[in-house]
Amino acid sequence: MNADPYSPPSVKEITSEIGEVIYQAMLYTNQLQQVSSEVVFSTAVYEKMVNETILMLQHHGELSLGQWRDQFKTSRKYAQAFLEYLDQIGITLRVGDLRKLKKSAN
Repeated sequence: MNADPYSPPSVKEITSEIGEVIYQAMLYTNQLQQVSSEVVFSTAVYEKMVNETILMLQHHGELSLGQWRDQFKTSRKYAQAFLEYLDQIGITLRVGDLRKLKKSAN
């Protein structure tokens, strides 16, 4: 998973390689963070992306999917999954095509 940390293998590819039991164990022990049915990141990479995203939002006030994608040099698939997950867990709020930091995340 470390070859391109911001564009990791899909959940399907990982489970095919290591098996469902090991995959679930890695989720349970917080080695992996699944952000959608198809996208999973190592927890270290996930935490780095969360922290950098918060810093970007604190500095710029808002962030587009394209800006996030370019910052992490990844594809739209990963950017969208990650940002939608941050919306879902209450770190960001989607306003039109932009993300803003939720007040409670400041």
